[in-house]
Amino acid sequence: MKYYDQLNRVYNLQFAKTPEFWRKKSIPKSQIEYHKKNFSKYFDLPIEEFKGKKILETGAGPGLHAAILALMGSNVYAADKLKSNVIKMKKIKKLYKLNNLKISQHDFRKKYYISKDFELISCHNWIQHTPNPNLVLRQLVKRLKVGGRIYISCYLAGSFRFFITQIARSFLKKQDFKIVKKRIPFFFPTGFGKYKNPEDIGPFHITDDFFTPYCVTTTYSDLINVAKNLNLKPYTKVPKIKKFLYKDNLPLRIGFIKSSKQNKLSTISHFSDPKNEFKKSQYKIKNECTKLSKIIIDNFKKKSTPLQRADFALNLYKIRSQYCHSNTSQKYNELKKLFTLQINS
Repeated sequence: MKYYDQLNRVYNLQFAKTPEFWRKKSIPKSQIEYHKKNFSKYFDLPIEEFKGKKILETGAGPGLHAAILALMGSNVYAADKLKSNVIKMKKIKKLYKLNNLKISQHDFRKKYYISKDFELISCHNWIQHTPNPNLVLRQLVKRLKVGGRIYISCYLAGSFRFFITQIARSFLKKQDFKIVKKRIPFFFPTGFGKYKNPEDIGPFHITDDFFTPYCVTTTYSDLINVAKNLNLKPYTKVPKIKKFLYKDNLPLRIGFIKSSKQNKLSTISHFSDPKNEFKKSQYKIKNECTKLSKIIIDNFKKKSTPLQRADFALNLYKIRSQYCHSNTSQKYNELKKLFTLQINS
């Protein structure tokens, strides 16, 4: 129940309204076209071939992706753990008159009961917030036909985003949620538009990263190892990323095909716990920031007020926001200044 309540708190805030949708009573055309192309790319199917496909949309949230898949002509089964999201999905279904969209409330840590398996399963940007993504993936693969495809989008470890996230999550307490929410307008009085990165930088990204009950990052190699043990083979390419440490954030997106029937449970433990963002790096500035951050975390754990923790966490996010387009060590240099000032104060 604590897991459910914490999820509810974060996502009831995040999905209280999707302004563009609820204001205009329609999904923006640009959003529809973006996700059509994204699904086409990671399922490796032309858009017109989605028509008639039986697809499971998991962790469906308020239902925008499920609606888009239904508009593409797929027979969509959408499920989410939160009742509040199920209610929103039903509103979108009614608005678009989507008879090919079926909605249910379900926790994918448990078996999903349905008479026939799926040709396609979409797992877009939610599995990292479960207590054990490895377990969830095993449950999903059981519902995938041999020859069926699963698309996964999750959090890629190693970027600046998850370095500051690990720091903040190391000292923030659950009860700090309210004061962080209250202090966001103070730290960002003119909003987030000036950062020109709405997909990554915004108020709900703060509460999502810092307060979801779980934030399990992984790597392409670890996820592929887990998938191999489940008789899944990747059919999309793994991108080559230079100086990833200096990137603000890149999502992990990959498609797998089920090569044969799953006969045993996975014995690979990868993608069960977050990757350690504090491990030794080849970059001196990152190691210096790691050393200083550990001192700060220890100090906050020994003695700190909710306001002190909230303000420091928001200072971390402010640096990320200001330098989200910089692929250099500049963001780490600013972190080092902040850490040094905090330790000496």
